[in-house]
Amino acid sequence: MEGNIYQRLQLCRVELAKKEVHKGGENTFAKYKYFELADFLPEIQRLFYEAGLCGIVTFTAEIATLQV
Repeated sequence: MEGNIYQRLQLCRVELAKKEVHKGGENTFAKYKYFELADFLPEIQRLFYEAGLCGIVTFTAEIATLQV
């Protein structure tokens, strides 16, 4: 795939937005649903592979970070 890293990353964002990603987490006490990494990370990894990008995920106690 041609283009600089920003163009390829933007293409991945657009393609991810086209997908129907469902919220897998649920807070039954406050009655709301939320996204978990497992909901969208596999699709992101597939899109990155197709775009020739590599995403490295790291975790702290509170934050997950995706470095491209």
